[in-house]
Amino acid sequence: MKAKKAVHKFFELDRKDRKMYMLQVATINTLSVGLFKLFFGIIYSSIWFFMNAIFYAILGFSKYRSVRDYRKVKKIEDENTKSKIIYANYLYNGWLLVLLGIAYFIINLIIFKTGKTNNDLDGYLVYLTAVISFSNLITAIIGLTKYRRKNDPIIAAACQGNIAKALTSMVLTQVTLLDTFGPKAEKIVKMDGTTGMVVGGIIIVLGLRMVVKIIKEK
Repeated sequence: MKAKKAVHKFFELDRKDRKMYMLQVATINTLSVGLFKLFFGIIYSSIWFFMNAIFYAILGFSKYRSVRDYRKVKKIEDENTKSKIIYANYLYNGWLLVLLGIAYFIINLIIFKTGKTNNDLDGYLVYLTAVISFSNLITAIIGLTKYRRKNDPIIAAACQGNIAKALTSMVLTQVTLLDTFGPKAEKIVKMDGTTGMVVGGIIIVLGLRMVVKIIKEK
């Protein structure tokens, strides 16, 4: 009965509020998956899982800030004050992606140069990682498509973060696939490092695009 009432209340919300409600759920999910990846990073001494776990933790905090700022905006009537909070949130998320992209690129550059990651993964972990990665990608695409109809900067910032999260998850999937089923060679590690650097570059571009867009609009 309580579950039915909760579902009914959820669909009574407007579209933006439903999106932000789902963002709260996504925040918990992001942090949970981050802990899961940190756990396996410790067990398998994998720099890739460590890197992904830290990335998830930072993006989880970013989502929390977006939810917090959205709640603030809902309670404020003054349009100028609302605009300042929205501007600050979007700009913060943009620069955060830039910094994360740079850090991700540098770490992968080091991996590419040294050819070492010390991964020792089990086969079953590949399938679990792949499921998480593809679900993240699908969620990011759906969220981005829905955002285009709403044009809400706080929601937009969260969607861009989802794309970055999905991209790093895809890199992790490639790493687990090649490390588990491919030959144990330095060439494979360099391939993983190259993919990681490309993804780091894309994340930097996503962040810079957000920064330029919000500065131009304001």
